[in-house]
Amino acid sequence: MRKNNFIKINNYGFIGNLQTTALVSKQGDIDFMCFPNFDSPTVFATILDEDKGGCFSIEPLIENLEYNQFYITDTASLITRFSSKDGMGEICDTMVIDEKDHKFKLLRKITTTYGNVSYRVKCKPRFNHAEKRHTASQKENEITFCKDDKSILCLNSCQDLYIAMDDGFSEFTLAERESAYFILTDFHLSEEQQQNMSDFGEKYYEESNEYWRKWVSQCTYKGRWIETVIRSAITLKLLTSHKEGSIIAAPTFGLPEKIGSERNWDYRYTWIRDAAFAMYAFLKLGFKEEATSFFKWVEKYCFKDKMDLVYTYDGKTPPDERTLDHFNGYKNSKPVRVGNEAKNQTQLDIYGELIDAVYVYYLHDGPIKKDFWKNIKHHIEYVCEHWKDKDRGIWEIRGDKKEFLHSRLTCWVALDRGIKIAEGNNLEFPRKKWEEVREQIKNSIYTDFWN
Repeated sequence: MRKNNFIKINNYGFIGNLQTTALVSKQGDIDFMCFPNFDSPTVFATILDEDKGGCFSIEPLIENLEYNQFYITDTASLITRFSSKDGMGEICDTMVIDEKDHKFKLLRKITTTYGNVSYRVKCKPRFNHAEKRHTASQKENEITFCKDDKSILCLNSCQDLYIAMDDGFSEFTLAERESAYFILTDFHLSEEQQQNMSDFGEKYYEESNEYWRKWVSQCTYKGRWIETVIRSAITLKLLTSHKEGSIIAAPTFGLPEKIGSERNWDYRYTWIRDAAFAMYAFLKLGFKEEATSFFKWVEKYCFKDKMDLVYTYDGKTPPDERTLDHFNGYKNSKPVRVGNEAKNQTQLDIYGELIDAVYVYYLHDGPIKKDFWKNIKHHIEYVCEHWKDKDRGIWEIRGDKKEFLHSRLTCWVALDRGIKIAEGNNLEFPRKKWEEVREQIKNSIYTDFWN
């Protein structure tokens, strides 16, 4: 059957392995994935260009299908179900979390639940935002996709695979209650694994679900909205880096704020503001480890003379902004941008938001260490000297700098929370100076902004 083009953005599911993520359409296709990391170039980007982007599609060969999609409770495993009078089935997508070796493991399990259903699977990677050609080779039933720098993706299955035009394909039929497994990795499977694909695939599936159920069990929220809260927490967790402890703002780039508009930014980086707010959520839900890892990341990368607005997940400066002119964009919304010019902006609000997050961390997890406080104190001193400065504001305007109320208020927050942290931990700080600056900012808000 022919599938619909340009799936609505809210009709995508979201999977990941705490290194990268993928968007799975309601029709069961992986239409967006960066590899190997959150901010790496795409290998699948059909959501941005149907012809050039690349995808990993699973197509049931029956007509008049209806689809629905949901997550397995307390996990990041996604189920896409399809049905018609001629047959029914489901696709389960998940990535395995490998915190030891950081290997990439994507599992796609297809099961027919009614009738005999034929399928066509296409794996069409387009490396480096479809700017680099790749080659494909096959050894027994493993297809290896390779680009110039020797980065590889390996496709294995219990079904027969074949190559056409350097893409991978499989066509097969599953009777009722039969399953097929497709595994995409960045390493070659062993001969034993290839010969026992069904058992190996099921092992990956259970390993992934067990990780998430164990993680969810730490949640302390017991209110009436537990399912929604847990799903939101899993989504936030999927944006964190298990290697670094950072959290990115979003897994995508190039998706428009408004269809046809030019406001199509790359959000695959760590904004201090967004990360600080995410830490509030983790701490209030009982996930202390995420906050601890994030503040270790802050201590490692952000305690320089002046804090940057945005970082890559591994603490570097994001790349220069550029456009991918060969991509048509989501529903022809151009240009498609990667990198982010905001890296060069000053936004004073980030100091208040970060220091407020430190304050919340202190309330939930105990004393602040003196070395950590020394660096926080340095940033509060920066606020004391620069709170009157014009900046780009939370809206990241690209015109002239202005004095924003939000920035002024969060500078007050930086002083206020800094004073409270110091008092609560018996830490040294210039009390008279900080209290005077806090009062000056308060008076400025009421005098210069309040109407």
